Amino acid sequence: MEVDPLEQEPVVGGDVVEPHVHRNFSLAGILLHYVIGFIGSVVIYLLSYDIHWNYYKRDRKRVNMFVYTVRFVRIVHAVMATGVAIPIMLITTEFLKQRFLILDMFVAISGGYLTFDVFGKYNEHLQVYEPSGCLVSYRIVRRFVKRNYLLILHHLVLVCAVYPAVLFARNDEGDFLVACILFTEFCIPFTEGQWIMERTLEPHNLRYIVLSMVAISTTFVCRILIIPFMYEATADHFVSRGFFFAVFVESIFDT
Repeated sequence: MEVDPLEQEPVVGGDVVEPHVHRNFSLAGILLHYVIGFIGSVVIYLLSYDIHWNYYKRDRKRVNMFVYTVRFVRIVHAVMATGVAIPIMLITTEFLKQRFLILDMFVAISGGYLTFDVFGKYNEHLQVYEPSGCLVSYRIVRRFVKRNYLLILHHLVLVCAVYPAVLFARNDEGDFLVACILFTEFCIPFTEGQWIMERTLEPHNLRYIVLSMVAISTTFVCRILIIPFMYEATADHFVSRGFFFAVFVESIFDT
């Protein structure tokens, strides 16, 4: 009779056997969360548009609602990503083996959001740069792709390559590192808020200056300092060495 790996006894005179259990997150579940992410982004987009429409009643000609609603959805996604990443980074005790189902759920939801973001950006392009009223044509699509090719490429690479690799190709390992990558979204609310404030308020008031400083500092922490932090966590797990800069200096002298 086969022994259930969850009931396996520790080895006498050795370490406790901790079997690796794969998560049951089926393809149907991934597609369901993908659709939830897309529909949820559309709902947030419509609600945000209604809020902005009522807020800027006296200045609707100067303020383009579609531009701000796309960025508001982006802020909501960034807050959700940070809310998923920070708890995982704080409570992870096993660098590779510890698993969090909410991470896979959010990655699938994020794929739906990225798909919506392309359509939202296309709608923004229609409202700002295509006053003719035509919704789809070869010239409009070509101009949209030419103007936003980096965003489209970024989203395609994430949805078609990075997210499938996160969900299927990492052998249920490395949730901590994936959470660190999601943590890079922490600066998005501040950078997008700075962009919105620059176009709706006086760009040199105190609130704008403070928000700009916060945006710069959070971008530096989340996009640059996160790299040595991930390196230190990886080095500490695999080679049991000390602080990142000590390892860096030691590697220089060793060579």
